[in-house]
Amino acid sequence: QLIVNEETVVKFYTPQGEFVKSINLDLPDYGFFTIVMYVGGKVQFMKSTKEGYSTYALDVDDNGNVVSDNVLIDYSTFPQEYWTDPSVRSRVEVISKSSENYLLLHKFTDSIYSYRGTDSAEVAYVLDMGNLKDGYKRKVSMGGYCYEAPNFLILQTVHTTKYFDNLQPSERMNYIFFDKAAGRTIKFAKNDENDPYFKNDIDGGMPFFPYHISGNKMYQLVDAY
Repeated sequence: QLIVNEETVVKFYTPQGEFVKSINLDLPDYGFFTIVMYVGGKVQFMKSTKEGYSTYALDVDDNGNVVSDNVLIDYSTFPQEYWTDPSVRSRVEVISKSSENYLLLHKFTDSIYSYRGTDSAEVAYVLDMGNLKDGYKRKVSMGGYCYEAPNFLILQTVHTTKYFDNLQPSERMNYIFFDKAAGRTIKFAKNDENDPYFKNDIDGGMPFFPYHISGNKMYQLVDAY
């Protein structure tokens, strides 16, 4: 099915474009963003409370009523700076998703959370930002194409202009590869068009970069020319 997210209304269509139903998500107790998730075999909606105290995964019926909610990330233990800085408040991003697992990153924390559709999100990876922090703020943001596979994790990193105005735009965005077994992180090489790539040292074929990962297989569409 195709899901169109209009924040207060979510519409469902068949792959052929035929309208199926719509759900009113104008929920008075929740505010901020809405992310539609298909996880754990069902559609859920990610929203924060208006006060921003926590982010929830909501089960909603066809009439727009909340059937159940799971606290994904509880912010009650965050230090005072979190509540006074609008740039980080209630900023949860989905950085990787599949029908079995979602990876979530909060702007304020150095943890990547895993959510499998039931109960709360759990910490999957802890990031050691080292000197890439300014107090509680990161000097490097993460997002874009991020993928998790059984043996590795790929993350996009962006060095923010505020802290790295000496870098050229082409140097600010990079991709890093985390080898789970070795516990080692390396940065992808980039070609002349500033695209990251794996070097094909298996059969000498063209370099490649996955734009979809499913199970233990990686996929990239290429122009035959």
